[in-house]
Amino acid sequence: MAEILVNVSSFNETENTAKAFSVPITELNRVDSVCALQILADENLNIIKDENNFINNTESIINKNKCIVKHANNNSIVKDINTNTKNTLAHILEDNIDDTIINSRRITKTMIEPTSTILENLSAIEEQDTKIYGNNETVDDKNDGTDDEYNTVIEELDEKIIE
Repeated sequence: MAEILVNVSSFNETENTAKAFSVPITELNRVDSVCALQILADENLNIIKDENNFINNTESIINKNKCIVKHANNNSIVKDINTNTKNTLAHILEDNIDDTIINSRRITKTMIEPTSTILENLSAIEEQDTKIYGNNETVDDKNDGTDDEYNTVIEELDEKIIE
């Protein structure tokens, strides 16, 4: 069994001083032991009371918080705030979607214009190619691995340059 220490104090009447010290309960006489045990019991009871008060206070706080939360959930102000928040979010989403669609259309339009210009330029280049090289078909009648039509066009160009 663990040794129980008890705080005791002695009072010196002549010097009018008090000293406090801890002694094992087994060294006290019967009356002092009973008094010391009573003091320990009282201290433990006070600790238990404090703990119970703390528990009761905590439970009380929890219950109050529950009431506040319950009241807040039923409160029309909170409902209004929730509704307003939802409506505001809906408006923000709608506005953003509208802006996104408008911006997408702008981007698409700005992308289509250069693309159509490129296509026009390509078709113009194709027309020039057709004028210079005919219909771009490879003709190798001589079986010498060259494009005879191309060679003919080049020869014609050479003749024109010479003239």
